[in-house]
Amino acid sequence: MSKLEVAVGRWSYWRLPSPQERRDFMLLREVVTDNTIEEKEWARRFFKMLRDAGTTLYIAQDSKSGIIVGMGIVHTWCVPSCGEKSFIDDIAVHPDYRRKGLGNQIQKKLEEQAQKD
Repeated sequence: MSKLEVAVGRWSYWRLPSPQERRDFMLLREVVTDNTIEEKEWARRFFKMLRDAGTTLYIAQDSKSGIIVGMGIVHTWCVPSCGEKSFIDDIAVHPDYRRKGLGNQIQKKLEEQAQKD
């Protein structure tokens, strides 16, 4: 098996996802929700959440195929009494890409983002 090459980068919520990216996100829905939420409803919630200015999504893409194989979400908001707060909401990795350190890579990016905000 060849070495796993995955790029983890920040998702721009200002652009619409390509059809392939939408399919990839739907595959990750299975991982995040165990298929407990109907696909159309999950997509509505997911893409609505991404439009929130305090939400940052990081995606992991297989460098060879371009398929989105993981994601992580961090939310940041301002609390008047103590400043900005951040929390990591979700980290999901496609089952075929688990146990390769990808979740840790995503978590590191989310923590870096939370510290910047």
